[in-house]
Amino acid sequence: MPIATTPTTKPTLKLSALAYSITESQTMAMGAIAAKLKASGRDIITLSAGELDCDTPEFAKRAGIAAIEHNQTRYTINAGTLELRQEICNRYQRDLGLSYSPNQVLVTAGAKQAIYNTLLALCGPGDEVIAIAPYWVSYPEQIAMTGARMIRVETSVADGFQIALDDIRRAITPRTKVVILNSPNNPTGAVYPKETIFALAELCVERHVWLMSDEIYEKILFPPARHWSPAQASPAGQARTVIVNGFSKTYAMTGWRIGFAIGDERIISAANKIQSHSTSNASSISQAAALGALRKDDGSFFRELIPRLVARCDSAIAILKENRMLRISQPQGAYYLMIDVSQAFGKTFRGQTLNSGYDTSMYLLEAVGVAVTAGEAFGAQEYVRLSFAADSKLVDEGCRRIVRALTP
Repeated sequence: MPIATTPTTKPTLKLSALAYSITESQTMAMGAIAAKLKASGRDIITLSAGELDCDTPEFAKRAGIAAIEHNQTRYTINAGTLELRQEICNRYQRDLGLSYSPNQVLVTAGAKQAIYNTLLALCGPGDEVIAIAPYWVSYPEQIAMTGARMIRVETSVADGFQIALDDIRRAITPRTKVVILNSPNNPTGAVYPKETIFALAELCVERHVWLMSDEIYEKILFPPARHWSPAQASPAGQARTVIVNGFSKTYAMTGWRIGFAIGDERIISAANKIQSHSTSNASSISQAAALGALRKDDGSFFRELIPRLVARCDSAIAILKENRMLRISQPQGAYYLMIDVSQAFGKTFRGQTLNSGYDTSMYLLEAVGVAVTAGEAFGAQEYVRLSFAADSKLVDEGCRRIVRALTP
């Protein structure tokens, strides 16, 4: 019998066309680079991650710990526990006046999976999906993975990144299957007014297009901004809307990986089948923690969180405005600043000429140890995104370094 030996060369490999076409999440990639530099001893301030610096609230942690202690560690049904799905329905009835039943809810391993499952349930080759740019980093890649084509509708810092409804109307074609709405918005912090959101819902009803509303930041609002869901526009608007939400951003539960989709029972059923062959149910422990968050939250977490975020935001903007080349729109929610750095393009700083958001992000990391995310990740190469979810002293120091680094 021949003796097995370790091959000296790797076998020939040809990956799938999909694997070659999809790019890595740039927010995660920048975080990994920053972590590696920090581990090597570099003084790095990481302002690229969309993650609150506070801990998961005790009421959610206690519920998760209790689930472990009571051995709630087996499979749940694929769509999520009935208790959690019912509590999500109760919460939408209480907070937004929207009536749903548990069979209209799919609990997922984070809101990212809820978006992907929904897109897979609705879209395929030949379909078009409209996304408002700048957009969240995973929308274009997830759309591409369904075989559909993304259609961009542009906004800019000059108009506060607000939507022009006529632009969306012109973008809709017979191939349009879904419009994606994200308010409060990542990466811009824009919150769209009731009139815009309701008009968009009615447009989707009129044109027989599905509306996926990514509402993951709905609780992160800066007064006087208010959250509106397109599902509130009318019964027809609710019927046309699939809401995606979760617990990562609102309850500092990013690592728990727990989200959900809620909407038309036929879409939720299809997304549920897809999930049954990919991940199966979301973690039973995370589901218990999410249930605890919904049942035990008395509002104090947000009453303490929002003023801190507002103060960080205002301080960061005040520092950044010391450099007249930087243009910033005041966010109304979430915890990001989308900074227009295009006036620095073509100029040389510390021996490096900048021509894009990517150039700028890498320069800031290498020159002054500040990690921000290149605007290209969000379909906007003139920008970089800065997260002010980090400790306030780090945010301020990071902004001061940016101002110095981009001063000729």
